[in-house]
Amino acid sequence: MKKNHFSFAIKLFLCLWLAFAAHEARAVEYPDSTTGTWPAAGQLEEPVQRYYHAVVLEGNGKIDEAAREYRQVLFLTPANIDARNRLAAIYLLEGKIPQAIEQYQKILRYQENNPVVHHHLAHAFELDGNYREATAEYRKIAKLAPKNLSIRQHLALLYRKRGLLDDAAGVYRGTLAIDAENDAARNSLIAIYLKKKRYQDLIAFLKEGTNRHPDDPVSHYKLGIVYEYTKKYDEAAAEYQKAIEKKSDYAKSLNALGRLYLKTGRLNEAKEMLLAAKKADPSLTETTLLLKNLHEELRPKVIVKKKKRSSKRKYTKKRSTSKKKYSKKKTRTKKKYTKKKSTSKKKYSKKKTRTKKKYTKKKSSQTKQTATTHSHK
Repeated sequence: MKKNHFSFAIKLFLCLWLAFAAHEARAVEYPDSTTGTWPAAGQLEEPVQRYYHAVVLEGNGKIDEAAREYRQVLFLTPANIDARNRLAAIYLLEGKIPQAIEQYQKILRYQENNPVVHHHLAHAFELDGNYREATAEYRKIAKLAPKNLSIRQHLALLYRKRGLLDDAAGVYRGTLAIDAENDAARNSLIAIYLKKKRYQDLIAFLKEGTNRHPDDPVSHYKLGIVYEYTKKYDEAAAEYQKAIEKKSDYAKSLNALGRLYLKTGRLNEAKEMLLAAKKADPSLTETTLLLKNLHEELRPKVIVKKKKRSSKRKYTKKRSTSKKKYSKKKTRTKKKYTKKKSTSKKKYSKKKTRTKKKYTKKKSSQTKQTATTHSHK
C-alpha cells in the first residue's frame, strides 16, 4: 500500500511539473493567436516538448545542445518569445553579439513596448561598441519607465562617453527633477558645468541648493568656491562666512576664507582663519602650506648692504688667477711644442746623414768598378 501511495505521489508531481512547463511554453504568441485560435494538439506537442527539453539541457549546463533545441522550436513556432529570449541570452553568453541583437530585434516585433527587451538590446549594442544605438534604446526605456533612475544614470554615462555633455546634463537635470537629493546626479552635473565653463548655470544651480537647504554649510561652501574661481571675491567671502555661521568648526570653509583673505591682502584676518582651520582639522595640507607662506610674508625683511670694494677685489683676484692659469697653460703647451719640434728635427737630421752615407758608399763602389774595367782593357 505504501509503495502504491508513493508511486501515485510521484506520478502526480510529474504531471503537475509537465503542466507547469507546458503553461510556461504556452505563455507566448503563436502564429494563430492573431485569429484568437490555438493550433491543433498534434501541432502543439512537438515544439512544447522541445522547448521543455531545451530548458532542461540549459539547466544542466549543456548550452550548445539547448541552443540547437531552441532554434528547432523557433523553426516550428517563430513567434515563441520565451525560446527566442533564451536563445538570445545564450548568444550573449557565448559572445555572439550580432546574433543576440538579431534575436532581440525580432522579439520587439511582437513586444514593441517591453522595457526589459529594450534593456537587453541596449546592453548588447553597448557590448558591440555601438553606443549610438545603445543610447537610442536607453532613451526608449527612459520613456517606457520614466522613474527608473538607474536607466537615466546609464544613459547619461553613455552621452558622456560619446562627448555629448549637454545631453548628459539634460538627463541629470531630469533625474534631479524626480529625486532632488540624488548626490551622484548633482555632482556629475556640477562636473559638466565646470568642464563646459558654464559658470552662470553652475551658480544658478548651486543657488537652488542653498535655497532648498539654507542651513547646509556644504552648499554655501560649494557656491563660495565657484564665486572665488570666477574672481567674485566679495560674494565668495559672504558664502564662506555663511558656511562658518552654520558650522563654526567647518575646516574647509575656514581654510577657503583664509586663502581668500591672503589673495586680497588682509594678512592678519587670513592668519586668524587659517589657525582656526588648522585647529579644526590638523590634516589639511593646504592650510599648513598657506600658514608657511603667510609666516614668510609677515617676517620682517633684513636688508644687507653689499660692499662694492670687496666685490671688485674678488673680481680682480679671480681675473688675475684665471690669467695666471692661462699663461701657465700656454707655456706648457709651448714647451711641449718646442720639445716635439726639436726631437723631430733631430730625427730628420739623423735620417739625412744616414742617407748621405749610403749614397757616398754607393758612389765610391761604382767608381771602383769603372776603374777596374778600364785597367782590364
